[in-house]
Amino acid sequence: MTNKKFVSIKSKLFLVMLIGLVVAGAIFTVAWKAGGFIVWRYYLDEDKVEQRNRQNIENFQKYVLDEKLSINDTELIKKWSDGKYIELVVYKNGSLVFTPDWFETDTDGSDDSDIYNDIISGERGFEQYLTEEARIRYERILNDILDENQNLSPIIFRDGTLLAAVIDYSEDFVYNIVFIISLGLAFVVFAVIMAFCFTNITARITRLAHNVKKVEQGQINMPVNIEGNDEISTLASDVNSMRNTVVENMSKEREAWEANAGLITAMSHDIRTPLTVLLGYLDLMQIQNHDPVMREYLEACRENALRLKKLSDDLFSYFLVFGKRNFDITLNKYNSDDVLRHMIEEHTILLAEKGYVFEKVWDAENREINIDTVYLGRVIDNVFSNIGKYADVNSPVRISVYVKNGYITLEFENTVCDGKGAESNGIGTKTCSKIMEQMGGSFVCENVKGKFVTIVNLPVSE
Repeated sequence: MTNKKFVSIKSKLFLVMLIGLVVAGAIFTVAWKAGGFIVWRYYLDEDKVEQRNRQNIENFQKYVLDEKLSINDTELIKKWSDGKYIELVVYKNGSLVFTPDWFETDTDGSDDSDIYNDIISGERGFEQYLTEEARIRYERILNDILDENQNLSPIIFRDGTLLAAVIDYSEDFVYNIVFIISLGLAFVVFAVIMAFCFTNITARITRLAHNVKKVEQGQINMPVNIEGNDEISTLASDVNSMRNTVVENMSKEREAWEANAGLITAMSHDIRTPLTVLLGYLDLMQIQNHDPVMREYLEACRENALRLKKLSDDLFSYFLVFGKRNFDITLNKYNSDDVLRHMIEEHTILLAEKGYVFEKVWDAENREINIDTVYLGRVIDNVFSNIGKYADVNSPVRISVYVKNGYITLEFENTVCDGKGAESNGIGTKTCSKIMEQMGGSFVCENVKGKFVTIVNLPVSE
């Protein structure tokens, strides 16, 4: 792992969030100031304001004429400005007959709707119900508003003409839009910063998972990249250490296996060589010695020597079957009829002398098969050896040869003799399975309802 100072993911996220908030705040401020300047420079320009006021007066006049309003239709007058960023002020003979709802009509805070309705309807003068202080304050506010907008304009009603002014505060709506846009920009910037941070973290986790997957698939020598200085880098370092430990253990295991392989091979060779010589001498002694007692002793010696030889062969086969080494198989193309008929006939003749009966069904046309005849001979030897050990001599042995799914299949079926069990260690069966697997075929043994079935699949050459 690197010598960088460890910084937790939680601390990094907090720091990134803080930076994001600061940057987002700066973006909001800049956008709000810039938007406010644009509104002031273009939307609140004197010509634009005057144009909007003139348009509002024209629209109100059109509304009055279309609806044929009278001076006393205060509800309909009020309806025109509802939902708009404008307020309407209407005078009749110097008296205020219509004002926005937000003007006060009573300084003591009481709500006198009768007085207010009288004012709106024009039946009483507005100023007489205000104290001197309230009147001065009201006139100042109203004058400021009217000075900012425009002078009073005549509005023709059905029953007379009144003076009116439209107070336009639509800039509030524009400022709200600017505020929303500024806030949206700030949020987007904050989201982008946080997304970049999370994307970086998830990308590192994804790369680590990908490296671990490669190690799981067997690419054990590929190192795991260590990025950053947080919990993810610590995890990557631990995975890398675990990988190094596995590589080291595999190396030691391989060395131990090679040592065992050399020992077993040497022992098997050293045992079989003197046993072969011993068997040769025992055969010569049996031929030359005619004493029945001595011949019995020699036969016992020969059987024990053969047992030792078989144990040696089993030891070597066990090493090949359960170990990591393969048989030294060389594949060549052969004519199927010639090879298979010869191998099968060779064994059936010997077993027939012991009383076994064979039923043969040859339903395979002549094909080229890709095999090693030496190792295939070992497989066939094992099959007929099992038949001689475990098959019931009173029941026929069925041998079928046929083509199926790109293989020439040899199927041997025999009845299991009562009192004869299966092979004790199964080394022969496992050896045959591994041999056939290396040749691209398969070897299967099954016991089905008292019938022992052995199937050998040989690959047909393309």
